[in-house]
Amino acid sequence: MTRGGCWFRNVEDGVSTVEIHLGVDDPFIPARKAHPGLLVHDVAALDNLGKQIEEAGYDVDWSERTTFVGFERFHCRDPFGNRLELMTPSSARSV
Repeated sequence: MTRGGCWFRNVEDGVSTVEIHLGVDDPFIPARKAHPGLLVHDVAALDNLGKQIEEAGYDVDWSERTTFVGFERFHCRDPFGNRLELMTPSSARSV
């Protein structure tokens, strides 16, 4: 039996800096509450990513933008209905 799913890894200078492991449930049920939180570089990058996701036809929820102390964030859903959180430290303002 195979594991299924997919693993994503970012390697910088020979060091793995990020890993995301996605499993497969049968039957598939999207994660409505559980979710990964992915960091972006700064607030400008967060705003730009939110805009790109909306332009691609997906809903972006900014209602909790400042409710997590020290971070700005938004939530969206992937094409399969899984919840995603994109965030950056509040202090990461572009100059």
